[in-house]
Amino acid sequence: MSRFEIKDEDLAGLKDKVVLVTGGSSGIGLGTVNILLSLGARVTNVDLSLPKSSEPGEPSPIDSRLTFEPCNVCDWQALRGVFARAVEREGRIDAVFANAGVGARTRFIDDEIDAVDGELKAPDLSCVETNLLSVISTVKLAVHHMRKQKTGGSIVLTASVSSWSRFKAVDYTTSKHAVLGLMRSLIPHLEELPVPIRLNSLAPNWTKSGIVNEEMVSLTGLALNTPEHVARSAALLMSDNNRNGEVIFIDGGKYWEIEEALGGAGVGSFVGPSLPAGSDQGSGWDRYLEFSRRMNLALKGL
Repeated sequence: MSRFEIKDEDLAGLKDKVVLVTGGSSGIGLGTVNILLSLGARVTNVDLSLPKSSEPGEPSPIDSRLTFEPCNVCDWQALRGVFARAVEREGRIDAVFANAGVGARTRFIDDEIDAVDGELKAPDLSCVETNLLSVISTVKLAVHHMRKQKTGGSIVLTASVSSWSRFKAVDYTTSKHAVLGLMRSLIPHLEELPVPIRLNSLAPNWTKSGIVNEEMVSLTGLALNTPEHVARSAALLMSDNNRNGEVIFIDGGKYWEIEEALGGAGVGSFVGPSLPAGSDQGSGWDRYLEFSRRMNLALKGL
């Protein structure tokens, strides 16, 4: 579970690859679209709208290697059409980044009463629909098309540090726990297929984006990732054919693979001493635990 670096040459294999990215118009998704284009990939960005004109690093709309597909990823028929058109246009899909997501909406347990009939409202599942159900749909469609290709493909999921934590953002944390479970449970099934389809996940700590409260994060004393930090790890997982079933923890632009160690022992085996701010020492799991401890302290007052 040692830290590793991502060199430019590690990403060279993405030249001329066909990649579909959900949620590619902002944050981590936009950073990934930009990096993929810079590496010579052909990219389909699936999002509700184009990047804002004020977004730094906005991809050029005239780039012939970039296709924008306006789509609500929670709409199965619309998303199915996006995949079909991508295959028709490009001839294949080499990699899929299931990244679309939203922030927390509800705690599930609050009593919200319908103004019309006076009855208790059903829980708001919009966060779960976007962060989990759309990911399941994206993975299903990716496997459907990749299993027809002799070369298979690569699927990357955006999980989170909250995939292991008791964060108070209930619906968000629930969805990210489930994304990690989706990856873990699908790996043995994908390994049974006659073509190689790799499945990996990212677990970034807080990353500068539209759904992150930067003021709250500042209370932890920890630095935000930039979208580009996380995007490089997504690109690595697409490019490196030897990586499968991995989870990359991204902390301040530094990278650790943490899933292999967790697969061999309980979480308690990795609890170590707290690390000083800015420390690069210790395992990725140590770093994660320290991040989690500080974030939970910041969340206590919310």
